[in-house]
Amino acid sequence: MTGSRRWLITGAGSGIGRAIAEAALAQGDRVAATGSDAAAVQLFADAYPDHALALRLDVTRDDDVAEAVRVARERFGGIDVLVNCAGVGMLAAVEEATDEEVRALFEVNFFGTLRTVRATVPLMRAQGGGRIVNISSVAGRVSTSLVAPYSATKFAVEGLGAGLDAETRGFGIRVTTVSPGAYATGFAASSRSTSQSLAGYDGVREAAFASVVGSPSGDPADLARAVMAIVESANPPLRFAAGQDSYDAIAASLREQQDELNRWGARSRACGAVVTGSPDR
Repeated sequence: MTGSRRWLITGAGSGIGRAIAEAALAQGDRVAATGSDAAAVQLFADAYPDHALALRLDVTRDDDVAEAVRVARERFGGIDVLVNCAGVGMLAAVEEATDEEVRALFEVNFFGTLRTVRATVPLMRAQGGGRIVNISSVAGRVSTSLVAPYSATKFAVEGLGAGLDAETRGFGIRVTTVSPGAYATGFAASSRSTSQSLAGYDGVREAAFASVVGSPSGDPADLARAVMAIVESANPPLRFAAGQDSYDAIAASLREQQDELNRWGARSRACGAVVTGSPDR
């Protein structure tokens, strides 16, 4: 039912998270808008004092996450929808990114999501249900040059969402992982850079950047409307490709995977016999 849901949204200070928070508040829902920039999320509380709660939240800190969930529950009486939007990007060849840089990426993109899920699922189980929407990326379904470290974090989010949905569906909790393509959010420009740039990859970089120059970007408000529809659906998707570019890239990748699976199918099946009963018999 619109106008009655209680949301907790991470990364609500900008981009897709901001658009989702605005859409939820516009339809009369109550929203705990969280972000690392306190001033950015405070705008929601100023504009919707009766429906919005602004909280500074660093998703890499367990105490911050627990406190945000506690305050949101205290203010609204519960949390019906968790949206994980907090994330950081990185453009780097695998050889260029250091262990520390990749770990920092995982700390926000994957473990940040894991923290909020672990803090919120017990509450949703006690309530008898809820919805979790994890904002991933088309790079979480299709990896390519210069995004492998970032893709690894988003592939992990994809796996987390699928397994979580299987575990919690019986409690009335449904999970959807959204894979956006390019949106006009400034996310790419704010992506982290690595401490080293190897000249050997200059050609790879030039080709990658040339492929996206002039490419159209979607409107975050359109994605927000899709999230509203997903949350309201009695049968939400486990995975959702957001944007024509995301849809096309994922569809092409699935075709390639199926072709490869078929091409090597005989060899795959010959690798091991199907064992029935005890292998010692």
